[in-house]
Amino acid sequence: MASTAVRVALRVRPLTQKEHLSNCTECISFVPNQSQILIGKDHSFTYDYVFNSHTEQQHVYTTSVEPLVEKYVEG
Repeated sequence: MASTAVRVALRVRPLTQKEHLSNCTECISFVPNQSQILIGKDHSFTYDYVFNSHTEQQHVYTTSVEPLVEKYVEG
């Protein structure tokens, strides 16, 4: 993990029931093996961490939060 002042994580939420009933579709796709998303076909964004809508909360914490807490406690 590189030393930076700010880390950004993105967690994509699942569609709501209302969105399903309105026949909405997901507009975000994931770039395999990258911390990057695509919105539509031509807008890409890169983050330190990217989690899809099926990611468990424990995995989000273990991957992106726990290392920061450990560094904080170490001083």
